[in-house]
Amino acid sequence: MKNYIFIKKILTSACVIYTFLITAVFLLGVFVNSAWVPTLNMVLALLVFSLVLSAANQFLFSEKLVFSLRLLIHFIVTTLCFYIVFVLWGGYKNNGGNVLMVLLIYTFAYVIFTAIVGCYRYLTADLRAAEKKYETQFQKKDDYNSQFGA
Repeated sequence: MKNYIFIKKILTSACVIYTFLITAVFLLGVFVNSAWVPTLNMVLALLVFSLVLSAANQFLFSEKLVFSLRLLIHFIVTTLCFYIVFVLWGGYKNNGGNVLMVLLIYTFAYVIFTAIVGCYRYLTADLRAAEKKYETQFQKKDDYNSQFGA
């Protein structure tokens, strides 16, 4: 049951990310060249990327490691996925200048989104901390006895 809930969270988040990405691609096509339509290859690449990004986001917002290490792993995984899906599978590997430009744009967009999410988490940290219930780590009755007494 726990795995079912985990997979459901990943798929739900992937659907939201995919909807955002496909809408952005179509809007970009409308504003840049109205005759341009995304290919099936691009639509499938966006779907694969959104699934990997959703799974990486679940890891990023878990509490398994220190946040900076989770962020570094998230960046490496998503950048590698972006490179494989859009550069290698998309066919842009022939021109090194384009690959470098696309990776720099991706890195810049990643830094912007990370800054926005970081600011949001920083501003809402007090609300999240207030929602957590305090659980005492000690017993109510102190039955500790030392050589000097109770």
